[in-house]
Amino acid sequence: NSGSVNGDHMGGAVAAPNGDLLVAIAHGEGEFPPLPGWTGGNSEQYDACVGRYKYAPGNAQQDAVQDYMTHYGGNGHVRPQAIHVGNNATAVYVGGFVTATDAPGVPEDDPQDGSYWEATCKGASDGFLMRLNAVDGTVERFAYFGGGGHDAVTAFTEDEEGNVWFSGITTSTTGTEADCNSPSTDFPLCDPPGANYWQPANAGGRDAYVARLNPDFELTLSTFYGSPNDDLAYDMAYMPSGVVPQRRIALVGRSLGTVPQNNTGSFHLDGINGQKSGFIATFDFGGGLQWS
Repeated sequence: NSGSVNGDHMGGAVAAPNGDLLVAIAHGEGEFPPLPGWTGGNSEQYDACVGRYKYAPGNAQQDAVQDYMTHYGGNGHVRPQAIHVGNNATAVYVGGFVTATDAPGVPEDDPQDGSYWEATCKGASDGFLMRLNAVDGTVERFAYFGGGGHDAVTAFTEDEEGNVWFSGITTSTTGTEADCNSPSTDFPLCDPPGANYWQPANAGGRDAYVARLNPDFELTLSTFYGSPNDDLAYDMAYMPSGVVPQRRIALVGRSLGTVPQNNTGSFHLDGINGQKSGFIATFDFGGGLQWS
């Protein structure tokens, strides 16, 4: 750090299959060398920085050596809050929130190939979705994700088919489904066929949401999930099973109200206990709410 007004904050870390450590950093002023893909930013705001550090225990010349550090910024904050290494170890996904209105979209123009693309910050802050080449840090995709309120991406997980599930926090009140992948004026929603969970509007305050990208970066599911009070999503996990219908996506967070319930007869608390409570919700492979 070089005397930044804001300093630096670690937003997340994850290990690659070979043990290398990948980190997502909210970085103020100054540069981390080397800088493949550096775009710069406002020295009094946060840039997103994604770096990789070698894992070579017993080798003093290689262990914890910085392999690369990629900067990505604009005229406001681009602040990471979650990071995930893809199943094939070639891609790394980073999410968080952005107030910058000029963070460059990648690609710069809509590729018109059905993949999710949004190059406009629609609210006071939007979430963002970034995919990088995990090997060299090259930014492959960058898109805003949000509506007219405050939005953030706070969690990722991935299923065995390479679908990347993500969640976060939103105060946006309405959503637009469109064709799931076209830029929308509201919070981007996607209601695929089938018995998936579907909440087309914010229930009140801050809601969580559940969304899914397929390996081609196409948005295949996106729904609000929340109570009439504030709900925050903190993390996600993929729960594998040898029986496909029994695979689950778990979402955990905090609520000041009662999130949508589905009680299967196991452990169940049907409302908050005290000022606020944590919540657990599981969804099937298609996005249907199974238990909460």
